[in-house]
Amino acid sequence: MAGTIFGLYTAEDILIGEGIVIPADTLIETVFSDENGVAAFTKDLPIAHYYAKELKPSPGYVQSEELIDFNLQYTNQEQTVIAAEQEVTNDFTKVDISKVDIGGKEVIGAKLTIKDSDGNEVTSWITDGKVHRIDRLAPGDYILIEEQAPDGYELAEEIPFTVLESGEILKVEMVDEFEKTGTITIDKVGDMLTGISTYDSDFGKINRMEYEKRSLPGVEFTVYDMDGNAVDTITTDEEGKGVSKNLPLGEYILKETKTPADLAMNHKKYEVVLTKDKKDQVVEVLFQALHKTGYKRKLLSISQTVSAKFLLHFGII
Repeated sequence: MAGTIFGLYTAEDILIGEGIVIPADTLIETVFSDENGVAAFTKDLPIAHYYAKELKPSPGYVQSEELIDFNLQYTNQEQTVIAAEQEVTNDFTKVDISKVDIGGKEVIGAKLTIKDSDGNEVTSWITDGKVHRIDRLAPGDYILIEEQAPDGYELAEEIPFTVLESGEILKVEMVDEFEKTGTITIDKVGDMLTGISTYDSDFGKINRMEYEKRSLPGVEFTVYDMDGNAVDTITTDEEGKGVSKNLPLGEYILKETKTPADLAMNHKKYEVVLTKDKKDQVVEVLFQALHKTGYKRKLLSISQTVSAKFLLHFGII
């Protein structure tokens, strides 16, 4: 890595001639590493004990506290120049950027930009649903900016952060809130068996079953996203009605998952789409489903199955 500044120091008092002493820990020379990461001290030096240390790291790297030892000694009287070299490894800064929704899930398709304290753009990228790692970001103050939010999300506020001269991972999280949400409303009713009436006919007495339209409480529905994850549960109240929480715009699957003991469960799955119109306003999604579910009662030792129905209404706020 280029641009690292090193200093060369005496590791001991060096006597040169009569009475001339270079004290230990005297700075002899400073050099910069080149594009190949090589820092060469080129001054002619007396054979003695020296050390080098890093004075300033390259941008984005952590300064090494290692003292690099050079103990120069003659091994051959015919040798006119003694050279020595050492290798130094530097750690570097690491920043992890997370772009998540309010549920903590990584968001895909957001355009993020990092600017320095002078307003200069440092880097920019489109989120891919994974944590974005930035290595070797120079220590200093920065701002994380969302330039463009994915469909269905609002632009998040800018987040300032500071990169320290450390090899520890700095984690920065930006949260996107949903731009528009919708709710799913269920109105579950059924024609329920309430009794039996008897009337005369040419063929004798005939028993007729009597029905009454009633709301069906205690029926549980689960809302799933298109990945099969349960995102909400709706249970009908005493009036047979139930409303989901606010859900992000998108596609969902609605399924009956729990039914009172005297009702037969309906296993049909219903697709629901919450969307917005071209004017960027939330529009009502009309969805009606009529299906049969059984109301089971035993009357006069004869098992009777009576069909019931419920109506689903879907609306968006």
